[in-house]
Amino acid sequence: MPWPDNPVGTVRIVPKEGLTPLFPRLARLAALALVVNLFAAPADACSMCMVAAGDRALPPIHAWLLLGVVWFVGTSVAAARSGARLRGVPSSPFRAVLLVMLLLFLYGGVVGPLVLPALLLGPATAALRSVAGCGPGSRVFGGVMLTAAGVLVCVSVGVRLTRTPGEYVTRWARTGPGMEAFRSLEQGGAASLDDYRYIAAHASGDVAEQAAARVENLTSGRSTTSAGRP
Repeated sequence: MPWPDNPVGTVRIVPKEGLTPLFPRLARLAALALVVNLFAAPADACSMCMVAAGDRALPPIHAWLLLGVVWFVGTSVAAARSGARLRGVPSSPFRAVLLVMLLLFLYGGVVGPLVLPALLLGPATAALRSVAGCGPGSRVFGGVMLTAAGVLVCVSVGVRLTRTPGEYVTRWARTGPGMEAFRSLEQGGAASLDDYRYIAAHASGDVAEQAAARVENLTSGRSTTSAGRP
């Protein structure tokens, strides 16, 4: 006897509309990540190196990464509650969180979490449209996020203007960009003495020992020069 299509007392599980197309997208992202990993493997890239490079251009990079995640997921939650469809933002918070986790997992070994600022484009566009009143979305949430982004821009400019090379090297001494910045101090000669002193006092490991040695060399050179003068 064949089973009825919908017997009494059973519950039929119907897939949520819009969830099925998610899996082909995940497959395409996984394939793209595999190709990128294959080509980037000889470069010996690391996530912390990419984060250090990002912090040099856009400090504090961790605050920008946090803003990207919160803004992306929060915009997805607002879109789900209002029923609006926003370009570049999933209409399901679950899909938004899954996408963030997927990017962290797949791209973490290639370009690091610097892929997350790319998530700002969709939410920022939606926030500008909602605040201007020409698009759907939460004006309050969009306004708060736009204000946070503006504050971060001011903080980034302030850090770039006031942070010394010694502070950057101390913060990222165990990364490629940090060591590159340390080697570039040699070009400054005696002008880099204060940076070397800061690194020797606040860093640890080999870089601190190298900085202390260069401080000694520079100060001894100054002493020899001063002693040789009549």
